[in-house]
Amino acid sequence: MATIGDNELKNRFSLCDEEIKQLHIDSQAYESGEWPEGETVVVGRPSLFGSRMKSITYRDTEDEVRRMDGRAESLSMSRSDYLRYLVRKDLEG
Repeated sequence: MATIGDNELKNRFSLCDEEIKQLHIDSQAYESGEWPEGETVVVGRPSLFGSRMKSITYRDTEDEVRRMDGRAESLSMSRSDYLRYLVRKDLEG
């Protein structure tokens, strides 16, 4: 993994000496497992369902996909939300 030196942090990101010093302190805490609970920044879209999502795929005919998309649109849903709804409805019995 490439590292960025202090001079590059100053020039590229306009950080001052105090900010760079704090970055070093924070990175050492993180690398030693001492990062405070609740201070980790999660990058990306927040979870819609309270847990990690896993992508699944399957293939269908173009006609069926068009029908799915039409039905999803009529319900103001995305295709994924529509299919997720159908699967959950079936699994709940």
